[in-house]
Amino acid sequence: MSSSSASVTWGARTDVGRVRSVNQDSVHAEPSLFVVADGMGGHRGGEVASAVAVDAMSSADDAGATDSVEALVERVRLANDAIIEKASRDGDLAGMGTTLCALSILEPDWKGGVRIGLVNVGDSRIYRFADGSLEQVSRDHSLVADLVEQGHLTEAEAEEHPQRNIVTRALGIADHVDVDSWELVARSGEYYLLCSDGLVNEVGDAQIAATMRRLDDPAEVADDLVRQANENGARDNVTVVVVRVDAGAAGPPDPLPVGPREAAVSTGASLRDDGDSSAPNPETDGVPGARGASVAPPPEAPAGVSSSDRNGRADRRRRRTRLRAAVATGLIVIIIAASLVVIGLYARNNYFVGFDEAQVVIYQGRPGGVLWFDPTIEQPTEFLRDDLTGALELEIDAQPEFGTLAEAQDYVADLEERLSDVPDSGSG
Repeated sequence: MSSSSASVTWGARTDVGRVRSVNQDSVHAEPSLFVVADGMGGHRGGEVASAVAVDAMSSADDAGATDSVEALVERVRLANDAIIEKASRDGDLAGMGTTLCALSILEPDWKGGVRIGLVNVGDSRIYRFADGSLEQVSRDHSLVADLVEQGHLTEAEAEEHPQRNIVTRALGIADHVDVDSWELVARSGEYYLLCSDGLVNEVGDAQIAATMRRLDDPAEVADDLVRQANENGARDNVTVVVVRVDAGAAGPPDPLPVGPREAAVSTGASLRDDGDSSAPNPETDGVPGARGASVAPPPEAPAGVSSSDRNGRADRRRRRTRLRAAVATGLIVIIIAASLVVIGLYARNNYFVGFDEAQVVIYQGRPGGVLWFDPTIEQPTEFLRDDLTGALELEIDAQPEFGTLAEAQDYVADLEERLSDVPDSGSG
């Protein structure tokens, strides 16, 4: 679909894909707010988590345009609270979560452009397309992204890594969620692409850029990108929102002036990194604390400074040292907590079929368990070991794994048909 306001035109599309039986993605698109959420969790948890997040984002008390990126971040935290509260009231939804990215129009006509806020949690992505070039704004909060950043994997290896779908941040997992956020001015003619990982797992950045060079209408871009993902296999749900800025004077795209706003815990990068921190920057030079600002060293103390002044400076230095130690300790705690979240998500975000003594059952978890996360029986079946042929018994002994409960249920349902095809050796 495509609609417009005084400043933007957009298109949005979501599709279940070619493999999944349920669409766990949710999307919201209106003139002031655009949201993509990619749910995860057994049973119906993923689709519920993403829907709750989108509803919380779009039905907040300030449901119109937010006036600051901080207000947009607060909406994300309210969405996190809403998912946790929903899961606490329904045992079937325990452990559900969702990634989320969003764009909000903060001020439609601002300095010849449109002032926008962007937020991201997880591996759903935000791109900017300007002057024929595509660049990723958001940073993936995923295990493989961390490994690439640390130099343990190449980009090519990350694309094929068996754990590429493990995220290190998501809504609904913990009471506090760290949110990457940006604020910038979008110029006329720029496009912003929000998408779930179902798109980027099937369609590369070069293909996305070529599509956006070829098509002007955001709705046509969204439709075509979903089509390409389906043609390439669409192993996951695919959701795409394309927003084009139509108002304001044309001009070069601004670099992100602040970068991710969760500075203490976030490692998202700004759009540009020219590698020269000494170059003058008229936007930030002389602004205390601004990125790239030139900060003069403190003047030397004149002769005759009193001992109380010297003691005061020493006290301030000690306080700064204690503060740095506290920040370092906090970061270590955050890293440990994030690691536990990763392990928990990996351990539980899976299903397999196996035997519980003589009965065929569907388990949630990983065969053999991961650390203290043992698999649990999600659903018993009507089949017993004695009902199976030798080949099927060996097949289930191997504990076949599935990404969703629905896929495991489909496999079990197929067992009956496969058994019915076996000739009856008892008749003469």
